[in-house]
Amino acid sequence: VTEVLITAAGFAATMTPIDTSNLINSQFREVSVDEGSVMGMLGYTAAYAAAVHDAKGTLVGKNVLRDKNDPSRGVVWAPDGEPEFLRKSFEAPDAVAAIKQIVDRNMKI
Repeated sequence: VTEVLITAAGFAATMTPIDTSNLINSQFREVSVDEGSVMGMLGYTAAYAAAVHDAKGTLVGKNVLRDKNDPSRGVVWAPDGEPEFLRKSFEAPDAVAAIKQIVDRNMKI
């Protein structure tokens, strides 16, 4: 589970919109065990992470620089940023293939 989370975190990092380093640096992963089940969680602790994740991404691919005092500064999308970056880090075709390889390799008996 840890290896899957680390892999997905790498995919998410490449798709996370970056205006400042706050969002990308707030990424975390957690592994827990409950009654024999192993669960993993990947997320961001930045207060605005969910809003950015769910944003439409209208500025995707546009290298827009704004003044630090601009109240809409957090809407800036890095050229490689994508809406729903966290969901895509588990569901994009390359991510699915990588995760499948990890699971197959680690579940061999």
